[in-house]
Amino acid sequence: MLGCASIHLSKIVLAQQIMSFQKIAFTIFAGVGTLLSCVYFSALYTKSGRSVARKMLLKFYNSLPNPLTPSVKFADRVQKHGPLEKICDGLWVVKGSMPAPFPDGFYRVMVVYQPPKSKSLLLFSVLCLDEATLKEIDELGTVTHIYVPCSWHTLDASAYKDRYPKAKVVAPRKAIARVVGKTEVDVAAEAIFAYVGEENGDRSELLVPSGTMEEHVRIIELQGVSDEFDELTLLVDLANSFDGTKKRALLLNDLIFNEPPKPPTLFRRIFRVKDEAMSKFSLIINVGSISQFRMWLRNVLLDLVVKEEVEVLTFSHGEPISGKDATRKFIHNFAYSF
Repeated sequence: MLGCASIHLSKIVLAQQIMSFQKIAFTIFAGVGTLLSCVYFSALYTKSGRSVARKMLLKFYNSLPNPLTPSVKFADRVQKHGPLEKICDGLWVVKGSMPAPFPDGFYRVMVVYQPPKSKSLLLFSVLCLDEATLKEIDELGTVTHIYVPCSWHTLDASAYKDRYPKAKVVAPRKAIARVVGKTEVDVAAEAIFAYVGEENGDRSELLVPSGTMEEHVRIIELQGVSDEFDELTLLVDLANSFDGTKKRALLLNDLIFNEPPKPPTLFRRIFRVKDEAMSKFSLIINVGSISQFRMWLRNVLLDLVVKEEVEVLTFSHGEPISGKDATRKFIHNFAYSF
């Protein structure tokens, strides 16, 4: 009897110890979960948190090996890409991909723009193409401008400068110092293109007077973005529509994405990764002040899309959108998603 009681007592003690261990484990798990949630929320939705997370992410990004050094020849830089697709008169896109270590299927788009009644071409966020596609582009006109929209889009810029030595490599002034060693820049975008709203102001600071390309390309100043985000979006004139009114296109780079839906991989299911116009990564990297950025989207960009009769949106990472109703709806939905 005494032995049975002892065994029973041992079981009770063991059960109590297990319960105590479970409580401690649950407390630790809950504490770690709460801490991670706070870090996650801070990294996304507080200015200081995004600043710290941004520095860490950019340090990691900048530590990645250059997949294609400047010495790699043009033909050897070509990645899998589609054909030259016409969006409308004066606007074409080529959809391609990025080399390793970028993830497989990372969507990348190059835009070809031709001003009305001109043979000049502007290449926006270039990617190396096969000879057949390059021949199609050369048949459209003469490449006069190679636009580097921000300091993160320099992979093939130097290769295009070698191929088209007379073309101007143009980049935002803020990005020029950051692309040293990656590509040469001939001129700052602000020196040859006017800001939207300043077309009738003093253009004495522009190095090149109004002309074919300079007359039809304007730049948009972004507000609420981080200091590290040095992109300048372009607003370009398209051929006049049938009623004689102006048509315009907005050439977007990393500000907004419009990638096609991705398959529901295990990683995306576990971490609930959604197809969004601005990913959580982009929110951390791009946005300085959420409130200021939100106000700019709703009060400036959305108004600009309406007033400037924007009929086409192109994206460096995503499918183009055509039609006034469609472009306004997309920008409206994006602006009110914050």
